[in-house]
Amino acid sequence: MPTTTLPYAMETDTVKNSPLTTLLGGISKAQFLSEYWQKKPLLIRGALSDFNAPISADELAGLACEEGVESRIVIEKDGRHPWELRGGPFTEDQFTTLPDSHWTLLLQEANKHIPELSALLDQFDFIPSWWLDDIMISYAADQGTVGPHYDRYDVFLLQVEGKKHWKINSQPVADDNVIDDIPLRIMKTFTSEQEWLLEPGDMLYLPPGVAHHGVALGESITYSIGYRALSQQELLASYFDFVLEQNGSDDYFGDPTLSQQQHPGEITAATITQLTTLLQTMPLDAQSIGRWFGKFITEPNNPTERFLPEQPLSQSQCLALLKTTHLIRNEQCRFNFITQADGSINLYIDGDEYTLSPQQANFGRIICDCSHYDYQQLSPYLADSDSLERLFHWINDGIIYFATEE
Repeated sequence: MPTTTLPYAMETDTVKNSPLTTLLGGISKAQFLSEYWQKKPLLIRGALSDFNAPISADELAGLACEEGVESRIVIEKDGRHPWELRGGPFTEDQFTTLPDSHWTLLLQEANKHIPELSALLDQFDFIPSWWLDDIMISYAADQGTVGPHYDRYDVFLLQVEGKKHWKINSQPVADDNVIDDIPLRIMKTFTSEQEWLLEPGDMLYLPPGVAHHGVALGESITYSIGYRALSQQELLASYFDFVLEQNGSDDYFGDPTLSQQQHPGEITAATITQLTTLLQTMPLDAQSIGRWFGKFITEPNNPTERFLPEQPLSQSQCLALLKTTHLIRNEQCRFNFITQADGSINLYIDGDEYTLSPQQANFGRIICDCSHYDYQQLSPYLADSDSLERLFHWINDGIIYFATEE
């Protein structure tokens, strides 16, 4: 575990909500971004006090038994060994043999399997959607925990049911401060600098690098709205791959001006100059970088399930259905766009690129910004044959689906 240097002094603010305030309590979204995002923690009392969980603990366990759902169980003690990690999918019998306490069920990418969570994600629309990784749901038995650790990403920890005791520490984590020989990054030693008891509706924001330790007091359900950690190495490697893919040249490096050199083992300055010139031909303009990033950032982490209609629909059938029910954006797909200088947009869906004219741009923005669409919302754009054709294609490809298909 590498040493982490934090860009702020440890001083966690606390805000309280009221009927007149929003998700972030007494501060605005702009203030949160300028003062807290990737800078310092924030505890919000009553952030979502009226939130109703769309899935019960038993239903979470049922999801963890399904193929294609990423789930884990962490057993701190009374397992086969301390900090035992089990991977799903599980069986009902495996749940009946768990100890009475000190274990946690983790369900990754819950927003891809529980459509109702899109309404929760709408609350976080002040952060660009391309930053979002997933919502992880953790169910913990009494005293359940995944141990003290830190993450490289931003996370909002929303207490949904029960109570959880959180401790945090802002000090850099030493490379050797991790328990050996277990598949979890749990710190050997952890000292609390600040701690709180979170109850349903309370939320704790943590920027990257803050060590934290949450322990359930009784049965507890916590939603972790986590954002992406993008390493510079990952970004550069992906861009180089994009450039090579776009180039598609079979040319080979050569040197027809080669002259005799004194030492055959020497790589000469002239060769280095030629290689430098070659690398400098790599495009680094905003257009190329934008196209690469749009494709890269919308690539799904795992294969995306497409919600195909039972039978392919014609354009007239799509329009008729749209007048009687609404459309839903596939929760498992990623949608983003880039606005061009001429007013057109490049729309990106799961790594695929679509170019929309200035007249179609608002149609593309709505597709990206909203999770549900009705006829009234889309009708101004359906007179355009290209926009209608794209919508028709996305419906039959399962990228967008009718509510009747749920």
